[in-house]
Amino acid sequence: MSFDYRGFFHIHSSFSHDGTTDIKGIIKSAKKCGADFIIVTDHFNMKAKEEGFEGYHDGLLVICGEEISPAYNHYLAVGIKKPVLAETDENPQIYIDAVKKDGGAGLIAHPDHTGAKLFGIRSYPWKDWSVKGYDSISIWDLMTDWQEKLTSYFKAFFAVVFPSFILSGPKKETLERWDALNMAPERETLISGYGEIDNHNIRKKAFGITFRIFPFDFAFKTISTHVLLKDELSKDAETAKRQIVEAVKSSSIYAAQESGNNAKGFEFYMEDDLRKAESGESLTAVKNPKVVVKLPKKALIKIIHNGNVLFSKYSDHLEKSVCESGIYRIEVYRKKYFILSPWIFSNHIRIK
Repeated sequence: MSFDYRGFFHIHSSFSHDGTTDIKGIIKSAKKCGADFIIVTDHFNMKAKEEGFEGYHDGLLVICGEEISPAYNHYLAVGIKKPVLAETDENPQIYIDAVKKDGGAGLIAHPDHTGAKLFGIRSYPWKDWSVKGYDSISIWDLMTDWQEKLTSYFKAFFAVVFPSFILSGPKKETLERWDALNMAPERETLISGYGEIDNHNIRKKAFGITFRIFPFDFAFKTISTHVLLKDELSKDAETAKRQIVEAVKSSSIYAAQESGNNAKGFEFYMEDDLRKAESGESLTAVKNPKVVVKLPKKALIKIIHNGNVLFSKYSDHLEKSVCESGIYRIEVYRKKYFILSPWIFSNHIRIK
């Protein structure tokens, strides 16, 4: 049994030059939306930690990291002791190594961000894939998913009025790259995949009206990252932070879009006659392996093997025997407004 904790990665407070909400306001929204933890990563600073906001706030764990964000190749540093100031450094390998040296988890942010040219929003993708040593890659980003729909004024109006309706899930190229990276024969440790909101609560003017994109009360109902722990989350804030950092490093996480259905209760594991493996783990020399998936409610379950759909079924419980080595993960789509909407994206399990 795993303990499931729901949180939100990549949050900007007023300590970022483009953030508009103070930490207290963010904490209030996170509590209101039922989050277990949030990870604040302001641009090139950890002032939220320096001013004493890291720790528990009536049951909500606040973790303060940093977003290292030069022109491209944005990187989240979580679990570090002090900021990795790399504002003028265009070589991402330098700050990847610095985060690792400080004991933190390093997460590639919005790798395939496209921006929105019509509204002057430039793209901030990850460009250097020659780097090594990062722990995680964003597979689903609220801002990328939403902004890429802003291709006309009509679509932009619809996106502003019905923001959660137009979210279409992780980008195909992001998932393909993530699968390919973890399929590499020389890779020993799997790269985890997380969901992020990259939220600033920015004010934008459109159609003569000033909008907030997005209020945290809304953002905290969208793309979350769940961490799966062998033990309960510690009541000691420093220990709890380390538990979450290690879960990210070990791929013991999954991403979910929860504007309607909480994903807690999702289970994905593989087992044979003797052993059981969960996200981030491997089964070696297996006999009669099978995939097991459990959901809190019925939805379309897809088993992804080496990047391809192996099997799908509409159910709340699936058991499927498999016979090939490789990496396996799960995608789940729920019915929403009479269409299938992306819901849950697991991390990988490897069969050798």
